Amino acid sequence: MRRDAAPPHAGAGRARVERPAPDSPERSAEVDAGLAALAGALDGLRPDQRICWVLRELEGLGYAEIAAVTGASEDAVRGRIHRARVQLAEVMKPWR
Repeated sequence: MRRDAAPPHAGAGRARVERPAPDSPERSAEVDAGLAALAGALDGLRPDQRICWVLRELEGLGYAEIAAVTGASEDAVRGRIHRARVQLAEVMKPWR
């Protein structure tokens, strides 16, 4: 989806965001750089957080399933995923 301008309900002070066409080399390079940044951010997580995040966000497992796979309690899994999301959101801010 191409976003050339802020939605009509957005504030008047918002700047127009120009994005390359979805099939352009510029967009491909932008996506590659974003994926590299995400890979680096994932590498920065503690291993227990990364495992829980990957199982939840990429594999689609539920908290109970992740707890069974990792041997951790559901509360521990929820905490690990929460901390991973907070850390990833902070590291990926420039890519929003």
